[in-house]
Amino acid sequence: MEEAEYCNNIILINAGKLIAEGNAKELKTKYLKNPIYEIDCNNPVDALDLFQNEKFVSETSLFGNSLHVIVNNTFENEEQLRKCLAQNPSLQVKRIQKITPTLEDVFIHLLESSGSEK
Repeated sequence: MEEAEYCNNIILINAGKLIAEGNAKELKTKYLKNPIYEIDCNNPVDALDLFQNEKFVSETSLFGNSLHVIVNNTFENEEQLRKCLAQNPSLQVKRIQKITPTLEDVFIHLLESSGSEK
């Protein structure tokens, strides 16, 4: 989806249905209002499990070898992420960084949102 970042008009489709349309900036600002943190660690699947029941986390998704965590308005600071990850001593965290959302983040968000409405 990296190439789509440069398009003037993007249409996102799921199961043959239009789920969003606009340019990259419009899609990101309309659908992703909360901060996203990217976490690089030795086992992102185990890290994903740790965040599933955290109240300050809205969504999590694997993104290659990293984990993207969308936090909500109860999120205070990056230390919350570190404390959560510390629950599993075998996790070796290489990096936690607040990132600009990608179109893939938007698409995953829309898929998860539509799935929770069913």
